Amino acid sequence: EAAAAAAASGSVSVSTAKAAPPFRIPTSGSKVITITVRRRGNKNVTEITNLTSFGIALDEALRRDMARHFSASVTTDESPNAREGDILKVQGKYAPQIQAFLQQRYGLPPKVFKVAASNVAVTAADKAVNL
Repeated sequence: EAAAAAAASGSVSVSTAKAAPPFRIPTSGSKVITITVRRRGNKNVTEITNLTSFGIALDEALRRDMARHFSASVTTDESPNAREGDILKVQGKYAPQIQAFLQQRYGLPPKVFKVAASNVAVTAADKAVNL
């Protein structure tokens, strides 16, 4: 009854309890999310590994949101290394943008990321796209 009365009067109660982060720091295995830009044929592909070890599901909703945000094709693939879990692949050179996207969406600290470009130079113009 009190909640209904408060809602009717227009007052809003604010909870002071701190919400749990939407990720978990892994206790074993790799404790780093690796973002790598690779050249595949005539295309650049950004690969993200170890997301599942942080409790981040590589589901359709995440792929759809990333595809919409980066205007790029997003797929998942099995990793040849079982410890890494599945690989999330984004078409294009989006390493710094993906790190910022994951930090904003899941509240991940910067220290859990390892960003590397393999045989591909990520220029300032690449970094300015889709921030």
